[in-house]
Amino acid sequence: MKQIVVVRHVSAAPAEENLGDFVREITPVGERHARNFARRLAERNLVPQHIICSDAVRAVQTSEVFGAQSGYAGEIDANPDLYDATEETWLDILRGLDDALDRVMIVGHNPAVEALVHLLTGNHHKLKAGAVAVIQIDSESWRAVAHSDGVQLLTLIEPTET
Repeated sequence: MKQIVVVRHVSAAPAEENLGDFVREITPVGERHARNFARRLAERNLVPQHIICSDAVRAVQTSEVFGAQSGYAGEIDANPDLYDATEETWLDILRGLDDALDRVMIVGHNPAVEALVHLLTGNHHKLKAGAVAVIQIDSESWRAVAHSDGVQLLTLIEPTET
């Protein structure tokens, strides 16, 4: 079995004039949401073995807060190809993972994260900033990630203050 923890980055400050979207930082509320979903995933034994994220500041910060709060001890793979990625780009990344990994987290942006969840599960879920979808795939190989009949949405965690 393989599991993908799909995360839409937590809420971020509006883009400042002349700085642009890429450098937007997470807000204090967003940081609380990241700590909360990290705690909830850790309580359910769903801490990933590897984290891959967009290299946009808010995605990296979401990943870092998660890592610090959940006890994740690995590196965070901030990939520049994932800032404007499509769901197909994410699939290519997933298909290239080492099969020794059973659970990975991906942290990215809409519309790609919603499209990826839809592509994998066949169901559309609106993912607010900070939402987490845990998807289980009945496969031993990441190469089969989009070709397995045994795909299940295990949980959907909406951002909350508690």
